[in-house]
Amino acid sequence: MHTNNPRQIEAEVLNRLRQLPEVGLSGFSARAGLTGSGITVLNGRSFFGSWWITAGTLVWTHAHSGGSNYFAQSVDDAVRHTMLLILRSLEAQRMMNVA
Repeated sequence: MHTNNPRQIEAEVLNRLRQLPEVGLSGFSARAGLTGSGITVLNGRSFFGSWWITAGTLVWTHAHSGGSNYFAQSVDDAVRHTMLLILRSLEAQRMMNVA
């Protein structure tokens, strides 16, 4: 990541997620973390997961505690990973509706 300032990294991820129309159109949203740090991703009004900076690394924690954490190598990687998780969630919802 090009900066060592955690707030700048978080702000960049948050801005990038907010700029993607696919996030909002799919019923998801991204906002600053409730404690003033991190990024919270919501599916509607439900917590979906969050990004945190730990030891200079972006770490994804999924809402389902059984899921493993993901360590992003860059802001681009964090945005890609978030989109992948959103797409997987939408696919799972679609499959449940078909069954």
